[in-house]
Amino acid sequence: TSHVAKHTYHFPAVHSCKLAKTADLLFHGEPRCYNSHCSECRLGFRNALYTCEKCDFDICEGCFKEKTMTPAEKEAEAKREAARKREMLEEAATRRRLQEEREEERRKQWDPKSHFKPKIIDPPDKNIDLDANKTKGFTVWCSDGYGYDGFHSYEGAPGKEFDATYRTKEEANERARYLFHWKNPWGHRPDMIMEEEVDKSMKDGLVTYCVSPPDSTTWTVAVVPASAYSYMENATQRRHGCDIDR
Repeated sequence: TSHVAKHTYHFPAVHSCKLAKTADLLFHGEPRCYNSHCSECRLGFRNALYTCEKCDFDICEGCFKEKTMTPAEKEAEAKREAARKREMLEEAATRRRLQEEREEERRKQWDPKSHFKPKIIDPPDKNIDLDANKTKGFTVWCSDGYGYDGFHSYEGAPGKEFDATYRTKEEANERARYLFHWKNPWGHRPDMIMEEEVDKSMKDGLVTYCVSPPDSTTWTVAVVPASAYSYMENATQRRHGCDIDR
């Protein structure tokens, strides 16, 4: 149905024909605004402001405003748009800076050098010589493998691998804490490990850590008397590679 009588608005800068308000028109029995696309930007949908039925022309409010601006208004709008872009860039730069500061703060927070002595992070050669540490001190060991969960292949409990031996319980426990949180097999940050359900226990002053993230292996780090390690079930004579970068 033609609505010629409703085409009473004339904006030469917008369209050569007279226009009607889109909201006053029907298209196949439904409001035309429900089926309109802006003929200028092609982005507007259901937001046409004016229409020329003869030319099948629709224009959205944004494009209409831009085409009917005076030169002075266009200049003012260009300045406002430039200011908006500068503000957006400044906000984005601020967000990046704050993110970088948070990352740096987190890096410093979890820098092992701020938590442990050098010999805990990098055990001396004598501490990682299994043959020389079978009787005295306290041994740190670790294991990583799947338990019997019905999904993954199971060939028994994973082997226990030697880490290092320290003279005192305190040093061995600290090494266990470092190995468990900072050198976990998944390469996760310590805080990510702490977010898991970590099972920590103490027996005779010696610590054991264990964690089993969903659909993953079980990571265990524990301390035992050096004289007991070789007699433990599944104890191997090899050293692990979790701190291979040492």
